[in-house]
Amino acid sequence: MPDVILTGLPRSGSTLTCHLLNQCQDTVALHEPMPLQKLALEHGVGALPLRIKEYYADTRRSLLENRRTTSKRVDGRVPDNTFGEARGGDENLRHSLASHGDVSFEGKELSPDFFLAIKHNAGFTAMLERLTELFPCFGIVRNPLAVLSSWNSVKLPVQQGYVPVGQTINAALNEALAKIDDRTERQFYILEWFFERLTSVLGPKLIVRYEDTISTGGRALEIVTPRASALSEPLASKNKNPAYNPVQTLALGKKLLGRHGAFWDFYTRESVEEMMEPLRSDAGYDG
Repeated sequence: MPDVILTGLPRSGSTLTCHLLNQCQDTVALHEPMPLQKLALEHGVGALPLRIKEYYADTRRSLLENRRTTSKRVDGRVPDNTFGEARGGDENLRHSLASHGDVSFEGKELSPDFFLAIKHNAGFTAMLERLTELFPCFGIVRNPLAVLSSWNSVKLPVQQGYVPVGQTINAALNEALAKIDDRTERQFYILEWFFERLTSVLGPKLIVRYEDTISTGGRALEIVTPRASALSEPLASKNKNPAYNPVQTLALGKKLLGRHGAFWDFYTRESVEEMMEPLRSDAGYDG
């Protein structure tokens, strides 16, 4: 059966990917429906692949019987983005609008072998080698400066340089982050970790760039399923989102340009500099 794993960096457009796939015929894509951290703690990391297989089977059964299942959702649907633009709280960060609960696909025609994709970012990436033995797996990436800028604008653990689900499943990641005191350095380690794992385990042919999804109206997701060839959605890039702090983005960009990592397999330094250029006057930067 066409059960597919989706993963990628946090804030890379992976939720948008699920939203777009749900516009395709005979297709359902779910946004982080599984309690992976809880399952890992209760049953052990080694038991997760079997638990995931069982979850796909249960989800497929529920969707075929009553067109309902669970997922993170906003207003009862898998959204294109779980964060609004408004900032709030003491941290002045954007907060997630999503909650975990029931999602209805009532009215959608589904054949017995419909295409089912489930997305988890850190959890699936942390055990990606084992998942590739059981499922077709695909990754989502985005310009690394846009990713870092987004991380620093939202209230998520990665804003503090942690990915708890990934750290629970992948001991090496947990140990590495525990040795890094600086928050920004932890973020850079996480950025490099995601890109390296996606590149080394999946390879570029199984990875979709956010920017390509945007520029093609979703058709770049043909890599995941040929059904995406029918997509033609009006999409706009958020890489230069005004919600990103220009001073912070420039500082992150300067630091990024001096780093080495698998992100340069997908993006040029010029693409990072192009993101930085219009921010220089906003940040009061004359150099």
